[in-house]
Amino acid sequence: MVESNRQANFSKLTRLVSNNNPVVNFMAITIIVIISIFLIYKCFSADTKQYQNYQENIIQLQQLDADFNQAVLKSRYELFTSYDPLVRNLQQQRSLLKELVNVPQFIKLETKGKLNTALKEIDTALKRKIDLSDRFKSRNALLKNSLRYLPLLANQLESRVEQQTQNLTSGQVTTLQSNLNQLVRKLLIYNVTADEKVQSEIESLKNQLLQLQIEYGLTPKDFAIDLVASHTNIILNTKPRVEELTSRLVVPITNKTQVLKKLLKNSYQRANFWVNIYRVVTIFWLLILLAIINVLLLRHLRGSHPHFDQYKRKVSRIADALSQALAVKNSSESHSIPNISDLASCRDALGDLANDVIKISNQIQQEQAASLQSESLAFLTAQLTLVTHSNQKLFNPEMTLKLKVIFEIIFDSNDCLLIELQEAKDRVQLLFRYPTKIRLSQLIEDIKIQSYGYFRQEFPESVSQITSDRQLWTEAYLIVSCDSNFLQQNQSDRLLVEKS
Repeated sequence: MVESNRQANFSKLTRLVSNNNPVVNFMAITIIVIISIFLIYKCFSADTKQYQNYQENIIQLQQLDADFNQAVLKSRYELFTSYDPLVRNLQQQRSLLKELVNVPQFIKLETKGKLNTALKEIDTALKRKIDLSDRFKSRNALLKNSLRYLPLLANQLESRVEQQTQNLTSGQVTTLQSNLNQLVRKLLIYNVTADEKVQSEIESLKNQLLQLQIEYGLTPKDFAIDLVASHTNIILNTKPRVEELTSRLVVPITNKTQVLKKLLKNSYQRANFWVNIYRVVTIFWLLILLAIINVLLLRHLRGSHPHFDQYKRKVSRIADALSQALAVKNSSESHSIPNISDLASCRDALGDLANDVIKISNQIQQEQAASLQSESLAFLTAQLTLVTHSNQKLFNPEMTLKLKVIFEIIFDSNDCLLIELQEAKDRVQLLFRYPTKIRLSQLIEDIKIQSYGYFRQEFPESVSQITSDRQLWTEAYLIVSCDSNFLQQNQSDRLLVEKS
């Protein structure tokens, strides 16, 4: 039912396309062209170059961010003599971010919104880093200047203290120099550590120097301890702020860039998935178009060639004859093969084809006849007469059905076929077919042994009358080869018995 509906719809479609109305034809062709162009356009895979370039820009942005963090740490610990690497790195990151705004075309609108959100967050983080880097440069420069100038100042003060021999004793000079050197050493240690104990020791040493200046009566011109205290305060106040700025500057933007990479990869995979779907749809669409074109061409050829239907009927007759011939070959039953001798008389390609089919049919019929003949010779027919031991009268007409079933089982187990069974009170007569490979003497011996077992099971009372142990039949038997249609009607009272 469904198949007939499909065929009806397909026929309606082809009739509609083949209509002579030019408006309908133009509309149909326009729709087909538009759909075809759309499907072919969708079959192109996502731009791999755009994907690779965008991914490389993301990776480069991550690398620049890592380089920036290293540059901040190097600047903090005076491994760089200038801040140009920081400025140049931030400029490169801003330039890359502008390129990342141009997302690939295969990314859908929804994903573009997520990408733009991530890019805005990265842009905000970069602007924050630019502001923090400016503050970091000024404060770090102030800290470095104090750390560099303080040892020089300490040397100058030591020289001045040594010159104050008329006002200071050697012990006082040593005390001032010791406290001053300890202060410088503690400040250098404080620059590379965050130990609060060091900070308290620095405050203590600074206060001691101020007290010694007052105690020893030294003027700022003789011993500029105020200048030492000022630089000490700059280092104590600036160093925590520089550390804070450093920790804020080295915060990576890896999480945000990983979001970009994930969105890009998912969009690329999704685009390729839909490309494969459109390719499958396009293949089916082209197959449908080819089928419609084929039907239209066949109708056109049929209308332009009146003899097309006649050739079609002839080909159909030849095909039927060939199929019937093959049915005869594959089946043991007889089938009638259509007569195509009138087609064989034609002097064209169809006539040659009909002659070939007739030859094939004749050959198959000959092979089947030879097969039937060989099959009829594969089996022989014989009549076997068995007599009970000592001519005991064991059988009666009521036992006929069970006797037949018993012997059918025995013959079937020996690949033989029981055709007919006749029994008397003291004998049975069996008409059966057997293959040529069977040895009759062995077959009869098996029949005697197996039948004794069945008789003992089915007729225990009759078998109990047998005086000889395990011997139902006499050793003598009569075997006669005969035709399969032979049926002996009358039996003689005396049996010709052969010793096996």
